[in-house]
Amino acid sequence: MLRFLVSTIFALGSAFASPASAIVGQYLEFVTKYHVDADSINATALKTRLEAMLMQRCGKDASCPTTAVYDDLKALTKTLPDASSSFLSPLDLKQLIASAQSHSLGVEMRGGIVYRVAADSSAAKLGVKRGDRIVLATRDGAMINPGAAFSDAKPVTVRLERDGKQLELNLTPALGLQAGLLIPEANLLSASTAYLRIPSFRVPGTATRVHSLLSSLQSRNPKGLVIDLRFNTGGYLEEALLTLSAFLADGAVMQLQSRSATSTYSLRAGGVETIVGETVKRSNVSFAVKWSTRTVILVNPSTSSASEIFALSMKRGSNSSVIGETSAGRARYAALPLKLSDGSELRLAVTRNAYPNGEPMPPSVAPTELVKDDPSALAKGADPVLEAALKLLEK
Repeated sequence: MLRFLVSTIFALGSAFASPASAIVGQYLEFVTKYHVDADSINATALKTRLEAMLMQRCGKDASCPTTAVYDDLKALTKTLPDASSSFLSPLDLKQLIASAQSHSLGVEMRGGIVYRVAADSSAAKLGVKRGDRIVLATRDGAMINPGAAFSDAKPVTVRLERDGKQLELNLTPALGLQAGLLIPEANLLSASTAYLRIPSFRVPGTATRVHSLLSSLQSRNPKGLVIDLRFNTGGYLEEALLTLSAFLADGAVMQLQSRSATSTYSLRAGGVETIVGETVKRSNVSFAVKWSTRTVILVNPSTSSASEIFALSMKRGSNSSVIGETSAGRARYAALPLKLSDGSELRLAVTRNAYPNGEPMPPSVAPTELVKDDPSALAKGADPVLEAALKLLEK
């Protein structure tokens, strides 16, 4: 049936015999062959929509370029039966790579307010703090976004507002600072409460650093821990599960269900054991710890993917409280990047995430206590979500 559907795309006249039609044919093949819920996708209806889209964008132009259908494929991908699939054009991918390799100020912004400052940045060295409001940023006399990526290290003049006073600084962009904003950090908020922020699971070694940070916190004997997953958009599942091993008892923690196989993930003595059929793989952190005190997890609408899996597993396995807002809704599926012949990429949901008993994970993390995130409150030295977590731990 699949071969028939794909081949008939090219038998509908010159309107479909073009570079654009080749990409559309590959798109149809990937979705109907690899999507974990392909059986629920009406392949005939999808083919009809693609044909109509090609006719509208290309007509009978046999030279119709692939760029003509990119926006439509992006929109169509959003209608698939998951929230994890996406379509990226070659330009989208190029911009992602350029952003990761570019210069930056190492300042994470939320609504004009400084949310975090990279430790090795000139901003940190000159005293820029969380909660500062950036009133104006200029470069070569032109206004710019202080959180933008730059191609060089030319200075940026930043005007800050703090406690009603303004301060002007010349900051220098540098390479690698954006990655620095993804490194976990921890500290004691009080004698009895510890704080751990995990900005991402995209950096290799994240779990090892978390275990190390927890070890240092344990020596201070806190009675509770806040785990901040706000704005954590996910990353490597293995890093999330290795981090989870610091909190949950050993045993099966989740399944990944594809169309052809089921993988089972279990926590084992500070590591993760993956079983697919008769194949067993094991990964560990170099120094594992177990956290025993009460935990509260912070989430918001940007908490996504692997971080949602972490939060759901903590909520289920350790009865952790969750404070904040409902997460992004990408916990149920995992997407795999599939390359198309023109260099574009279809990130397609090829596995379904489930609990150890096979029950599908919820799509999102629902907080046990709803508190809206308000980055602007940082300028006043407040953080409503964190304050609610501290209040809960004090009970």
